[in-house]
Amino acid sequence: MPDNNKYTEFINFLKEKSTYFLDYIREKNSPILLVSHYDADGLCSASLFTYFLQSKNHAFQLKIIEELTTENIEKIYRSNYETIIFTDLGSGMNTYIYDLLRDRMVFIIDHHKPLSNKTIEENNFHEINPIFFEIDGSKEASSSTLTYLFLRNVDEKIVKYGGISLVGALGDRQDIGKRYSLIGLNSLIVKEAEKYNIINTKIGLRLFGVSSRPIVKALEYTMDPFIPGISGNESLCIKFLKEIGIAPTNNGKYRPISSLSPSEIKKLATELIKYMLLNKIPVREAERIFGMKYFLSNEPPNSSLKDLREFAYMINACGRLGYYGTAIMLCLGKRGEILARAYEHAQEYRRILAKTMSNIRESKEIIKKEFNNFLFLNLNNLVNEKITGAIASILANSLHNNNDKILLVVASRVEKKFKISVRKLTRNISKEIHIGEILEKISKKFNGVGGGHRDAGGALVDEEFLEDFLSSLDKFLQ
Repeated sequence: MPDNNKYTEFINFLKEKSTYFLDYIREKNSPILLVSHYDADGLCSASLFTYFLQSKNHAFQLKIIEELTTENIEKIYRSNYETIIFTDLGSGMNTYIYDLLRDRMVFIIDHHKPLSNKTIEENNFHEINPIFFEIDGSKEASSSTLTYLFLRNVDEKIVKYGGISLVGALGDRQDIGKRYSLIGLNSLIVKEAEKYNIINTKIGLRLFGVSSRPIVKALEYTMDPFIPGISGNESLCIKFLKEIGIAPTNNGKYRPISSLSPSEIKKLATELIKYMLLNKIPVREAERIFGMKYFLSNEPPNSSLKDLREFAYMINACGRLGYYGTAIMLCLGKRGEILARAYEHAQEYRRILAKTMSNIRESKEIIKKEFNNFLFLNLNNLVNEKITGAIASILANSLHNNNDKILLVVASRVEKKFKISVRKLTRNISKEIHIGEILEKISKKFNGVGGGHRDAGGALVDEEFLEDFLSSLDKFLQ
């Protein structure tokens, strides 16, 4: 554990809260409503609670949502549930939740910026958020790792799901340490999972599915980092390999990465970085192609779930496309037909991302606008609004430090509202600028909701207020 009092204090706080939680549900044997976010972190968090509550034979309903809005909370208020658990959301609406649900028992396990910076001290309101302990929730702990640590105190058997909690952290792109490793509270779980042989780690090429797919497909499927012209394009992957002197096939079949010699792997890594730099990808983003890799020890070598980042991609794909049940079952160890279904969803998600990125680069169906301090892309109805954040992240990473703007703002239409995702475009941006806080303040002015982390956030704004929202954001950044 890092030698810092804040970690010790927070771990002790977790123990106290989880012990209280276990005693409470034993005494109050009424059904629980579990509400979680639809991304990989939220779904992994929900999976951990699903395992725990099922193991205790405790009745519960799971509800996965995209945004926690006042309407959502009012629906919960009108329900008959006496106990509500929020994971990977809730802190951004903590005072509103408290005001409306003060007669219920509420547990919030979240790592996003709280609406109120002060902990609400009430017997029936329990908010577990590392930010209250000056631990960076955007880098050092995800909701799934917090949920794991919370439940670990009252159920030792949950150790077997340590890898799943890390899937959530990787899905939230918290691998920002040396060689793209997990840090902070996340690193505690890495160490424990290695100790119990749940996962193993090594440094290597971070292509998508290199342990389970041919090298051509690994290149084609790699979206993080996004490789212009190669990601999503099989024929250009083949052409690239031939041009750098690596045969993509052997006896008419695609070569697995295991067939590449050490010198070929070194050449592939070097040429990929050179290629990305030539395509104006920032150095740091290009170097993401090589770094720390996390693997599930007991998963078969050729499994699509062996690599935890690939696992996170699968869960994220299922969540973004609305297949929540498939994601939960996959996290709980179901394979066979469930894995086949998840694989199809991941393929669909990949095609959507690749097509959207291609359209953006070719300026098809995309409205682009430059404000003084940010770039704005309006995707309209081009993609499922749940994919807006993924597109924003891919674009922001490819534009980092190659632009004079501060932020990238991407929007897509949701009926009469716009789903807005915001990402930083430069690492030189003032640390005082917290995207989540800015979006929270501005969205409130225009009948919307917003929030997030220091470097990334989102908002939901009425269509009629979009231009006013963007103008207000531009003025705020000046």
